[in-house]
Amino acid sequence: MNRSPRSLKKKNARKRVPVFGIGRHWHNPFQKLAVGVVVLSFIGFSVVDRARQRRCYDGQLDRAKELCTQMEALDTQVAVAYTNLRKHCEGLVFKGRSEREDTLERRLEELNQELHALFDGFNECLAAMPFRYRSMEGVREWFAGCTRRRIESALARRDHGWARLCYNASHVKDLLSGIKPRVEGKGSFEITGPDSVQDVIAWPMLDDGETPRLIQGDAAGRGKPPFRIDVVEKGSYVLQVTCGNGKLMPFPVYINHGEAKRVDLVVPESVPDGMAFVAGGDFIFGGEDSRFYREHKCSLPAFFIKKHEVTVAEYLEFWQGLADPGLKSEYMGRIRFQQQDRRYVDAWDEQGNLTDERLRLEYPVVGISHEAAEAFCKWKSHQAGVAIRLPTAWEWEKAARGVDGRRYVWGNAFVKGANLALTKDNEKGKTRFPLWAPPGKFMRDVSVYGAYDMAGNVREMTSTSLPGSETFYQLKGGSAATPENFLPCSYASDTPVVPSDVGFRYVQEFSVK
Repeated sequence: MNRSPRSLKKKNARKRVPVFGIGRHWHNPFQKLAVGVVVLSFIGFSVVDRARQRRCYDGQLDRAKELCTQMEALDTQVAVAYTNLRKHCEGLVFKGRSEREDTLERRLEELNQELHALFDGFNECLAAMPFRYRSMEGVREWFAGCTRRRIESALARRDHGWARLCYNASHVKDLLSGIKPRVEGKGSFEITGPDSVQDVIAWPMLDDGETPRLIQGDAAGRGKPPFRIDVVEKGSYVLQVTCGNGKLMPFPVYINHGEAKRVDLVVPESVPDGMAFVAGGDFIFGGEDSRFYREHKCSLPAFFIKKHEVTVAEYLEFWQGLADPGLKSEYMGRIRFQQQDRRYVDAWDEQGNLTDERLRLEYPVVGISHEAAEAFCKWKSHQAGVAIRLPTAWEWEKAARGVDGRRYVWGNAFVKGANLALTKDNEKGKTRFPLWAPPGKFMRDVSVYGAYDMAGNVREMTSTSLPGSETFYQLKGGSAATPENFLPCSYASDTPVVPSDVGFRYVQEFSVK
């Protein structure tokens, strides 16, 4: 019987087997077997993979627990080593290391390296876990707890770098938010002061990475004392204080890691003409650039310091008033202009007239002895009716450096050719002022307190003798005759160079009425 093409097409369609044998009807038993094998294989693979993941999780967790136990024990050893080193170094101000200090420092470094390695391995354990396990709340909280204990230990021994490393390297930082402010070292201000203080603005001083100078950032807070600034970044600040007479006065402050700083403003009723006020309190003294002193914290009472170096004109007023010819000769300024000069020449004659066209009355006085500078200060004291003297090395360094331990008067960097201070290497400055400059000409060479030329122009005398010497005194700062290594605030020298490059400024004591 003949069938139509349409009926044949329907018959063939009923016999068609879908791909993989999956359809409404399975007519081939081998197809059923294949599907069963696939399903069983998938189930088996899942079981095996789950078992593998579980073994991986168990192994990594056991290793993490072991490492955590080891870190707990090692943390105790690190704390003991840190305490031993700190106690040994307490009160040490001079450079020079003992064998004991080297041993203690080396021991601490070895323990820290071992602790760092353990913590790296501990973090790897969580990262190596299968996602389903490392994302479990209980697992993450356990790792966070162990990490938190490491951070707490580091903060307790003031190892802020290690605390920050632990936090940044952790895979569970979201569970450590409560300790984050302490790791970041945010601090606070509490500012008090007399009623004469009308306004205080706290300006952060920032290193912008492009210029050697610290720059003024956005105000961290403002108010009339007493008031608080609850959250500030660790770092250097200048409190711009407006007094009742409208005058502005800078009070530099440094906020250490997590420090709650209380600033009690002691403001003078007036500042003598030509002087800058240096507030009392702590500051950083010495350090890497110092020849004699390791970096350490000091504290000084408040004082006034002369904004500019004493000039030839100011010194001549004292010298011409001397009645004793012998003292006039002893206190005469004597100068060598060039290295090849065989002798010193008098800077002025008996009438006080300058003897060389290279000298100017407005230049800083040079070529005088330490005794002459002290005699000038005594004369000035009688004139002013207050105690005036040469600064100590500590007073000079604080007036130049502020309180934050900066390397130079302007910040922590030096750029050749920046015309920051008058030094031997400043070609532009030396072209204009070959030997000396009138004080205050280099506007970037000014300290946070407003004292000029504490980096260059002339080196300056202090009343502090060289360690181990009773006859030689520390000279601070650089000059037009010295290279850049004299510029750091903590550096001190002792021998005048040619051309004669040593002058001085003075301080006036301050007392609270």
